[in-house]
Amino acid sequence: MAERIADEELFRSLVGRAVADPATQSAVLSDASHQCAYPDIPGVLERIGRALSSRGVEPGHCLILEINNGVPAALTALALLVAGFSFMPSPAAGRGARAGQASAARPRFARWVVSVAPGTASLAEVSEWLHVEPNDAFAETAQAPPADRPRLFFRTSGSLGAAKLAAYTYRNFYRNALNAQRVRAFDPSDRIALPTPIYHVYGLGAGFLPGLMGGASIDFQDRSNVLRYLEREAEFQPNVAFMTPTFCEMLVRSRRSPRPYRYMITGGDCISESTFKRCEDLHGTLIGQYGATELGVVSVGSVDDPYETRAAGVGRPLEGVEVRIVNLPALRGHSDCGELQVRHAYGFEGYVDLDGRSLVPPNAFDDGWYRTGDLASMSDRGNLRIHGRCDLSVNRNGMLLPLAEVESRMRELDGVEEVAVVTADSETMRGKALVAFCVVGRRNSPSGQELRTRFAQRVAAFSVPDVVRVVAALPKLESGKVDRRALSALALQPDAASA
Repeated sequence: MAERIADEELFRSLVGRAVADPATQSAVLSDASHQCAYPDIPGVLERIGRALSSRGVEPGHCLILEINNGVPAALTALALLVAGFSFMPSPAAGRGARAGQASAARPRFARWVVSVAPGTASLAEVSEWLHVEPNDAFAETAQAPPADRPRLFFRTSGSLGAAKLAAYTYRNFYRNALNAQRVRAFDPSDRIALPTPIYHVYGLGAGFLPGLMGGASIDFQDRSNVLRYLEREAEFQPNVAFMTPTFCEMLVRSRRSPRPYRYMITGGDCISESTFKRCEDLHGTLIGQYGATELGVVSVGSVDDPYETRAAGVGRPLEGVEVRIVNLPALRGHSDCGELQVRHAYGFEGYVDLDGRSLVPPNAFDDGWYRTGDLASMSDRGNLRIHGRCDLSVNRNGMLLPLAEVESRMRELDGVEEVAVVTADSETMRGKALVAFCVVGRRNSPSGQELRTRFAQRVAAFSVPDVVRVVAALPKLESGKVDRRALSALALQPDAASA
């Protein structure tokens, strides 16, 4: 039992240090309905533990934790970590285009489904918002993690293939979060806005836990849009914010006057230079971050770097992280770019399938290096730049074109809220045909042809999609990412043949 006790102690001691520090006595975890002061955290965790035990749920069991972004959900995840449960964070039922299929993809090694209901119930009334039910998919023959070796499981996006479960040891997940905190140096004076989901590694391991380690106040925002964000900003008064590039672009388009932050962090897809500059003009320092479900945090930009360095990349690799750029045959002629491969001392343990058995997907590793599938380059000073996915990059007019860069530039068009670009099953004189799907705002509803014409005035001809379609919504995976396979199928339909 030594390993379990040691790993449990990591998170138990984290909570103990956070609540005992005199500087954190006024720090809070908050959302639109709840507020929990740091000194009150242990009491809530104890009530959650009692509620689970009263329903037959014990630390030796493996769980699925269905959560939204809120204080009850964050405290439940923390209670499971402190108690040493193996569990898989998952979006709350009913979220996302494929949420209805979630039960069919539940791991069979998980005995219980624990869910946290959104709402305004008091944190003291745990029974009103914490629900437990048996996992209908549970099978005794599946391989659950041993009770003395708890694991965290995160479902990979499945945006380009079947989703897998990435398994983390407690120790590596803790060290990964600590790695991020050492670079960011959060402290009790910080107030962190966290609209990124805590069922993702980004929200939980890069946002919530490092913030807790630093004793910062944290505001969880569920299903945040720009209006809700601005409302929470006015009430919570954050000085640090975690953003996705898409949300960052929507925010800077909506804001009319500057509102300074100590810094903002953006992670995920590419962000355009114009959005980066506009964000800095409005909010101050913006830094990039790069990571993956399998790796946690790989690199983080520094607030001390000059603007040019921060705008061009996602920072330097963290302690315990090695990176290399490997040129691929498909990228011949573009020697500055290649596939990013990583060796991470605090990364995931490996993949498992729904029965808990070890799974090694073809080409996942290259002699011990994890193949991220991301197209990257590195500056002379060791700063990473992510250009997009290797398999989402095409040659057009003899030039390498990452589709993420097209999407980023198209989101700058007035009225455009979301964009996804896929290749069509045809060739043009420029190369592989491209189809862009755009979601536009209600107050501005340009046609696909209008958007294509406006975009062509901003970028080189080889970057312009051959077809632009306006759609009501982009199909999404359970993870919240765009379902590109569904879009590729839609691009093959006859009505995708013209803008």
